Amino acid sequence: MLLVLTPAAVAATGSISGTVTEAAGGKKPINIESVSVFALNTASPEVAGPVKPGPTGEYTINGLPKGFYKVEFLPPFESNLVPQFYEGAHSFSTAKAVEVKEAETTKNVSAILQEGGEISGSVTDAATHTPLGEVCVYASNSLGFEFFGGEAVTTANGKYTIRGLEKGSYNLEFEHPCFEGPGVQFIRQFVNGVSVTGPGSATAIGNVALIRKAPVNTAPPMLSGTPAVEQKLSCSRGSWTGVLPLVFTYAWLRDGTVITGASANTYVVQPADQGHALACRVTATNSVSRASATSNTLNVPAPPPPAPAPPLPPLPPVPTVESVTQSNSVWSEGSKLATFSRKKKTRVGTTISFVLNEPASVSFAFTQQLGGRKVKGRCVTQTNKNRHKPSCKRTVTQGTLSFAGHTGLNKVVFQGRISPSKRLGLGAYTLQITATNSVGEPSSPRSLNFTIVK
Repeated sequence: MLLVLTPAAVAATGSISGTVTEAAGGKKPINIESVSVFALNTASPEVAGPVKPGPTGEYTINGLPKGFYKVEFLPPFESNLVPQFYEGAHSFSTAKAVEVKEAETTKNVSAILQEGGEISGSVTDAATHTPLGEVCVYASNSLGFEFFGGEAVTTANGKYTIRGLEKGSYNLEFEHPCFEGPGVQFIRQFVNGVSVTGPGSATAIGNVALIRKAPVNTAPPMLSGTPAVEQKLSCSRGSWTGVLPLVFTYAWLRDGTVITGASANTYVVQPADQGHALACRVTATNSVSRASATSNTLNVPAPPPPAPAPPLPPLPPVPTVESVTQSNSVWSEGSKLATFSRKKKTRVGTTISFVLNEPASVSFAFTQQLGGRKVKGRCVTQTNKNRHKPSCKRTVTQGTLSFAGHTGLNKVVFQGRISPSKRLGLGAYTLQITATNSVGEPSSPRSLNFTIVK
């Protein structure tokens, strides 16, 4: 953080001054006034700066309480200059500390910024093979977290270049999207052991294809077997990518219409299938989304003479969750596990009531708003690296429960425990309720808020 001192305190502080220059022979000279200079107190988390040098590279950091400081020099990202600490160190732990005394200026704390190497490449969508823009690419020194690295964002044609890297081995991390907003989410991908051979070197790692977090079908399901009455057909699920675990469900189709009750990966051909085309539809679901793919079709020969096909039964309705209430919105935690109950009220915990239009599997998800740090437009867990970033709120799922719900009014007595060994802590929560019927059709989610107190 930037130190702010009162006039009375300034007299008891000192300063650090020096000159920032660029080594001769650089390919892309920079405006030296774009360099940022910081003073990091070795005895506290206080950071003074950034201070920008003048046209000739001279800088002064004023208002520093007496003590020892490590001075950091950060050139702009677009340059090809290597960041450093005072006396050419490339990590906080190896940097030389300079002493600041009251009412004195510690002089000649200077830096000559050296040319670095580059790592470049291109990023594509593994599902569509098209270039992928706005991907954040981070380069971390293999020696450890505190050593300098670099970062870049891919252009619309999927290209990126990370500059200002000292000689060494780097681990690359690819993240999309790196800013908040709409867009397909991709699994973070890593390429380790990328070598930078020295100043002015350029390392190209080629194409990196990012896999979507949502399920993507890469090879369609396949039907096998003899398409005749009383013969068994089998459906392979095909190949898929996406965040694991992937849960697969099956539906059998007659001329493109779902066959009620046929939800296994095998199916025995029925008389009603004669003269029709059979296929299976595989649905992959993970924590992000769901996607479906349909197999090849097999034609069942028509019977001689054809019997009129009975009308198809209606599809089961999509489940709905209605009239969601709770007996207490602020309550104390108890020791009992969640159970269905006909009691109207509990003294400890709360009774959650809701109405189902059909039997369904009911899922409770408990989330909280927790603090974090905003990095590149995203709210992430606070770390030592991002502790100076702006604070933010992020949604974290603290636990889930599942029940077999029945048609009509359902009541769940909940005292804060989600398993025999785990319970929710004190604080404010949002409960999201979702019902899924026997063929995998989900309801619209419903939610309510509650607070657990002592």
